[in-house]
Amino acid sequence: MIPLKLEKLLEGRVVESDRVEYKKGWNPNETIPTICAYANDWSNTNGGYIVIGIAEKDGRPILSPEDLPVNTLDKIQQELIQYCKLITPGYTPQIELVEYQGKQLIYLWCSGGDAGLYQAPANVFDKKKQLEYWIKPASVKTTARGSEKFELYNKFNSVLFDDRVNRDAKISDIKRGHLEDFLNDSQSSLAADIDSRPNCNPSFIQLEDIYERHSQAQDSRNHRRISKLQCVHSFDLHFFSFTLIVYLS
Repeated sequence: MIPLKLEKLLEGRVVESDRVEYKKGWNPNETIPTICAYANDWSNTNGGYIVIGIAEKDGRPILSPEDLPVNTLDKIQQELIQYCKLITPGYTPQIELVEYQGKQLIYLWCSGGDAGLYQAPANVFDKKKQLEYWIKPASVKTTARGSEKFELYNKFNSVLFDDRVNRDAKISDIKRGHLEDFLNDSQSSLAADIDSRPNCNPSFIQLEDIYERHSQAQDSRNHRRISKLQCVHSFDLHFFSFTLIVYLS
C-alpha cells in the first residue's frame, strides 16, 4: 500500500507539485521516462508520484478525473510492469488501483532508487531502443548530459551500504524488541506509539498517519524528507526495512 493517500496528494499540501505528474491516460512513452527520472531522484527528494487518469493544467490536477475503463485496468498494469523491464537496472514502482470520485485511477509511487544510474528509452516501441539517463530538475523532465551524468554517478556512489533499501526484507523479519530499541535510541516520537500498543504487531502501525504527522512537523522546512526516523530515504512497502535491517543481519 502506498503510504500517502491520493486525496492528500491532490490537496497539494504534503508533497511539492514538482514531485507529482498527472496523466490523462496511459501512454508508456510519457510514463516510463518519468518513472526512470524519479528513480534517479536528481533532487534528492525521494522520487515522486504519478497518477494515471487525471489531467493537469499548469502542473495542477484537474479534479474531474477521467474514467479508466474497468476492463482495461489489468491490461494497463501488465503493460506497465512489462515496460518497466526496459528500465536498466531493474526498477518497478509501487502500483495501486484507487477509486476517486467514483472513477478508477492508477496511482504510482516511484521512490528514489539505490541501484542506479537508471536508464530508459524515450520510445518503448522502437526496435532499436536508445537508453537515456532521465532526470527531473524541478518540474522539467529531461535527459542527463555531460556534468549531469557525472553528478548522478557521484550521487549513487555516495550511498552507504547501511542506507540502501533491502528489497528482500519482510515484515516478519522485524523483532519488536529491536524496533523499540531503534526508536528509543533515535529519540523518535514513534516510540510512544509502540509503548501505547503493547499487544500490537508493528506492521499494523498506520504508515499514512506517521507520514502525515512528520510531514506537518517539518512544514516549516519545506516538507523535506523525514530525517528524524532515519529511514533509508524510502516509505515504500519496506518501510520497516530502514536501518533496522542492520540489527537483523
